[in-house]
Amino acid sequence: YKYSIVVNKDDMIQTINRLLLFNSSKDILKPYSTFEFNKDSMTIYDRKKENKEIIKYTNEIESFDEMYTTALDLTDLKYVLENCKESHVTMNFGNEQAVVIQRPNIYNIIPECHLD
Repeated sequence: YKYSIVVNKDDMIQTINRLLLFNSSKDILKPYSTFEFNKDSMTIYDRKKENKEIIKYTNEIESFDEMYTTALDLTDLKYVLENCKESHVTMNFGNEQAVVIQRPNIYNIIPECHLD
């Protein structure tokens, strides 16, 4: 993967919970959100891009060329994070296919989605 960041797990879960509040009942089967990654933080939007939250990385990406944008299923991501014992997780991304949540001896793959 081209990029690797470290984020606070609890910050991510709290952000996801708040953004899921903005999903309507018809969006319950499509809990996707846009993620924009830059050098030192990521911005996560709700489905309609009307609300957003910024999460700072614990590290900084040294060789970051340009913003990387993708869409992920928030319920999948939340499930993975809620089952992590660690306070921080590593997210690997940049291949335009999947994001990998990495922790000691465990790798969870979350496929990137395309929003319509």
